Amino acid sequence: MFQRGLRSLPLVAVALALSLALLVPASAVGQPRDGLDPNNLVIHDGPGGRYLMGGEWLFRRDTPDEGEIGRFFNQRGRGGWSSITIPNAWNAQDESADSMNGDIVWYRKDFRLPSASSALTWIVRFQNVRYHTRVWLNGREIGRHTGAYLPWELKLTGLQKGVNRLVLRVDNRRFDDDLPPAQFDDADLTPGGGWWNYGGMLGEAYLRKVTKIDMEEVEVRPTLPNGPAASAQVDWRIKLRNYSGRPQRVRVMGAYGTQKVNLGTQRVAAGGTTEARGRMTIRKPRLWSPPDPQLYDVTITADAGDAGGGSKKAAPLKRVGDYVLRSGIRSLQVVNGRLLLNGEPMNARGVFIHEDDFVKGSALGNAEREKMINEARDLGATLLRTHYPMHPEMHELADRLGVLIWSEIPVFQVPDRLLKSSALRAVARDMLRTNVLTNQNHPSVVTWSVSNELRPEPSSTERSYYKEASTLLRSLDPTRPISTVIAGYLDHTQQAAYDYFDMLGFNSYFGWYPGRQASIADRDNLSPFLDKMRAFYPKQAIMVTEHGAEANREGPAEERGTYAFQSDFYNFHESVYATKPWLSGVIGTLRSFRVRPGWEGGNPKPSSNWHEKGVIDFFDNKKPAFDVLQSWFRNTVQYGPGTPR
Repeated sequence: MFQRGLRSLPLVAVALALSLALLVPASAVGQPRDGLDPNNLVIHDGPGGRYLMGGEWLFRRDTPDEGEIGRFFNQRGRGGWSSITIPNAWNAQDESADSMNGDIVWYRKDFRLPSASSALTWIVRFQNVRYHTRVWLNGREIGRHTGAYLPWELKLTGLQKGVNRLVLRVDNRRFDDDLPPAQFDDADLTPGGGWWNYGGMLGEAYLRKVTKIDMEEVEVRPTLPNGPAASAQVDWRIKLRNYSGRPQRVRVMGAYGTQKVNLGTQRVAAGGTTEARGRMTIRKPRLWSPPDPQLYDVTITADAGDAGGGSKKAAPLKRVGDYVLRSGIRSLQVVNGRLLLNGEPMNARGVFIHEDDFVKGSALGNAEREKMINEARDLGATLLRTHYPMHPEMHELADRLGVLIWSEIPVFQVPDRLLKSSALRAVARDMLRTNVLTNQNHPSVVTWSVSNELRPEPSSTERSYYKEASTLLRSLDPTRPISTVIAGYLDHTQQAAYDYFDMLGFNSYFGWYPGRQASIADRDNLSPFLDKMRAFYPKQAIMVTEHGAEANREGPAEERGTYAFQSDFYNFHESVYATKPWLSGVIGTLRSFRVRPGWEGGNPKPSSNWHEKGVIDFFDNKKPAFDVLQSWFRNTVQYGPGTPR
């Protein structure tokens, strides 16, 4: 008998018991002073001089939106504030409609600078704050940001000796130019997004020091221009910003493994930017792949000195910055409708996920991320996909463990009237650009995906967006395939708009949802549908990017929503996919996650607010379908010799 574990306890009691640990002040567990920690940075890749802003933060809700009138941003006392740690999702265990709609909350960090040198510039980096943020330092507003999932930074102006107070006003009420937008259905005002609208500081915050010169953008791009058996080429691009008041002469050096490269000496105007570029050859490279995820340690250093001018001599160069990351050498190509990794066709098996936890919501720590990726690997999966960019540590884990990432931005089911909006399109372009600049150095990223489940027969609006997005991505990164994801319907007609893409993902729910004109109600239509898509799009690599059936109870295989039905569903689908050797991959659903109120998901007896197509439930119990999917995944040759041609 399949056991539900914690689900058998009253949910209120479970939530209360599990959440107590989250309320322990950081000072009780021996954090460094003010929680500024240079040693436990959560993520590896990045510049030197970083301090994780851990320890105690202060928090308060502001449902009446009176915080600005009450000057929350300038309070010194702790009255009205509660002690928390971040990451933090303020509504992690609130499944009400009000929680889904969002609210205004405030965060505050009291800290002292680790060093008081006047030559330093201090920058704060936020990994993921959702959605609308205003930031104050010592009572003065220093910046604003709109968006989620991706990091952003602010220069800290107005720092003082002693205690500094960093305050954030965070509003996760969404609007029509947010991604995902506030609503996607005008008729019933259904909330947009197929996942819970968690709000707050959902990622870490870092304080970092800059000595005159900052390596603002770092691109280390290995390619195999003459094929996998030949030497590799590594192209370097480092964007330098001068925060000092004088022109600087800057020398940049790089090392890829044991091999070094001189990226030249640049003159950077006061307050200006420039780029250091270079190229190197790696002979007999060790290639990265899921079966053999070989990584190289990369270091970059910057030495700077006043450039001089007139009667003033140039100053000697001194070390002002360093940057570290791990890189993998591999090639990705789409040839004759197949995705090739290092020249070999792929037949990947993967899972769709959400960064969601019953207790923490989407404010995950490394322990939760490691558990999720290890569950995927135990299943036999070597590919992850979600509707938004993943946390940097998930990318680093994927790099180390040999797991690919389908990287997507949340242009999800956006209606035509909103996709026409210049404001929303600007948000989408910014997310695409930031996603590439943030995650391009990870060998695990297999594709940049521009959308999910827009209309299968694109309007002029969608065609315009596809052209705009694909052109932007190719200019930023010509080495990876560009993709979009489409809802699979049997009556789909061939569309020229998809010529903009190298890869197409189809979400496949044949035998679960009815679809348009009930075209996907019959699971026997799955095989004809796939064959038609291959005939329509012979040049694009094709993956099944979602499939699954809800399951939350025991019962017969004929009853929708039972574990037996889900097991039979997965077994049937996998048996069909196994007959399509031209597929480049198939993605199932790993875990349960929270969805909008009123969600049914095709289940006649749904779990309130929970998406249950995953083969692991919200309480870490494996459903019987886990074994079914595991058997298919582990017995599929996904990479290298033996992969279907």
